[in-house]
Amino acid sequence: MTNFDLKKLAKGMNLRDKMKLLFEDSNKQAETNGKEFILTPQERDSIIADARRNDQIRELRKVNELYYLSNLIVIDLDIVYLTLLLSITSLEKQLMGIMLKGATEDIVHEMIYDMTKGNNDKTKNYEEKSEELRKKYKIDDVLFKGFDFFELSSETENNLFPNTHLESLFMQAFKHAKKIKKKLFEIEYVLQKSPIDFSPKYNKDLITNSKELLNLFINLDQTLRPFRIYKDYGKAFIDLAKLKDPLFLDTVNNLPNKIELTDPEKKELMDDIDKHIQKNL
Repeated sequence: MTNFDLKKLAKGMNLRDKMKLLFEDSNKQAETNGKEFILTPQERDSIIADARRNDQIRELRKVNELYYLSNLIVIDLDIVYLTLLLSITSLEKQLMGIMLKGATEDIVHEMIYDMTKGNNDKTKNYEEKSEELRKKYKIDDVLFKGFDFFELSSETENNLFPNTHLESLFMQAFKHAKKIKKKLFEIEYVLQKSPIDFSPKYNKDLITNSKELLNLFINLDQTLRPFRIYKDYGKAFIDLAKLKDPLFLDTVNNLPNKIELTDPEKKELMDDIDKHIQKNL
């Protein structure tokens, strides 16, 4: 293996190459808990000393501050990613309960139909069998309580409104999704200000995973597809519904726009980042 004298090489190295080496070394040490490195301490000192001699230290400090700030944002992103993931998991459990209850009710109705075929007193027999089987399989018991897309109002039997628990879970997930959108915007803004890509693999993977999870929620895709019932039929209940959160149906029906950041929101995030950088240079 050829050994290079970085002290000599640093003199002919442009600033971008110096930065790449320094941050690749930092990432390597972070990924291996300091067990592996690309540069020795002496080599790092040589590169930094050469940058100081060439009046490049201010630009190096600026990128170093961007690097530090991006890692802080990623810590926040990691937290909100896991929080949204847990919120979606809670939604999935509730939706699964609704699907299971619906499937059970379908089976019970088919059983009753088969049992009452050919019976002259179908209506009475059907009602008796229905009550018997619903009790037997605990369809109306605590086991299935609250597992419906819509509920009857306590004030009038004809007034349907969205499942309040499902509504609450969704609005919580929406708030976490909005936070992810903000963190992704912040990290992209910081990376745009840097002349090099200094992101370690973990950060890149987290950004990719966060975008995929956000798209899944926005599109109500995969396991969240049953939630689209509120988009298909929700408007028909707007006038009748007594919502715990009046934004619920509007949010579901305009989810992409609701998640998207407004210009004032973007400006506020950019201003905060710019102030942080200026303060620490």
